Order: sequence, then structure tokens, then C-alpha cells
Amino acid sequence: APPFPLIGSIATGIFEFPGPFTRMVSITIRRPRKGSTLRISCSGGGCPFKTRTRKIKRNRVRQVIARPLGKAALRRGAKVEVRLTKPRTIGFVVRFTIRQGVFPAKAELCLPPGKKRPGRCPS
Repeated sequence: APPFPLIGSIATGIFEFPGPFTRMVSITIRRPRKGSTLRISCSGGGCPFKTRTRKIKRNRVRQVIARPLGKAALRRGAKVEVRLTKPRTIGFVVRFTIRQGVFPAKAELCLPPGKKRPGRCPS
């Protein structure tokens, strides 16, 4: 069977560090495709919700989501995961692990169709 195509989008996060916690200012998704599903999940200290999902209604050059977690004060060790998936396409997952006073650690992973857990991206 032919391999599935990569979704071809990428997400970046903008953060601020007012005091001992971290705030997520925005998420920018480059080249979101119509029919994709965006899922933002948050776990750990300061998370305002577990999961939020939205459908991408049309193709865009980029989509900016301002304050995706509201004004939540994320604590060190909290994890924010951004998933963009589409049927019959390898989705992408970006995981931010909050650190104190510095930019969060970032892991970029891929999610093949039908899989629950993301893994390394095909190079």
C-alpha cells in the first residue's frame, strides 16, 4: 500500500513568562487544510481544560489562535499538546513541556492514520 501523505502543516507557540508561571499567548498553524481537526489538550498545573477540538473550515496560509488557554498560568511540568489530523493523512503533534522562566521544551511528532499515540516522523 502506498504510504500516507504528511499533513504538511506545522504549529508554533508564543509564550510569555510573567512571574513564576508561563502563559500561552498564541498558537500559529502554518498551512492548515480544510477538513482537518485541531485538538489542543493540556495536562498538569494551571490547565484550564483537558481538551478542546475545532474543525478547520478552509485552507489557509496560516491560522493564529490567540490565547488558546485563556489567561491560564501554567506551572512547570504542565504539558500542552497541539494535534492537527486529517483522514488518510499523517497528522502532526507538537508537545510543549512548560519550564520555569524559559521557552517550553518542544517535541514535534507525527500521528499515522488509525494510531492513538504519536511517534517519530518519517524522514
